[in-house]
Amino acid sequence: MITTEAIASVQWLFDKAIRENAGAGAACEVTVSPGLGPAMADDARRHLVVIGISSYLFRMVVLFDFDAAPRTLDYLSRRAGGEPGALQGQLLADAYGELVNMICGAAKRTLHEVFPHTGLSTPFTLESSCARYVCALDPAHSLTFAVNIGDQGDGQLGFRMTVCLCVAPGTTLDFTVARTAPANASSDSCGEIEFF
Repeated sequence: MITTEAIASVQWLFDKAIRENAGAGAACEVTVSPGLGPAMADDARRHLVVIGISSYLFRMVVLFDFDAAPRTLDYLSRRAGGEPGALQGQLLADAYGELVNMICGAAKRTLHEVFPHTGLSTPFTLESSCARYVCALDPAHSLTFAVNIGDQGDGQLGFRMTVCLCVAPGTTLDFTVARTAPANASSDSCGEIEFF
């Protein structure tokens, strides 16, 4: 069981992490809904990136569903300091993974204040067809975030993020995190990969 306060805390910390690490000062619209949301598209051009956040009491499986539209590739190229659309192959996969790691790393650091033994996995990419099996995780609760970042004329990133919250049978997850206003991520904490 997951309490409403724990769910509200998870929603807040991921919303904050998205705005601080993906928004980076650009216009950022985040819409949250309970559940797994509509089925992710089974499309080889899409990028499904998965990462895990775990402690002794819970496991979060976070799935990012990115499209491969030119606006998305331009956004990632600019983040990497290159020309629009310059990333391809492994460099593009790394750019998706770094964005995922930055968002979830920020969420994990906040969770770490409540759960000191929280760990973050390395992001990995799956074929988009794997998205149809998300329900097999049987989460105790899930949240879907629809994200749009940037202005239409300046290249925009649109992606969906699904957080699946899993707890052991008979376990109640009840916690709160201290809510502070979003701040710019410091340069010392950006892009680091954490292993456990």
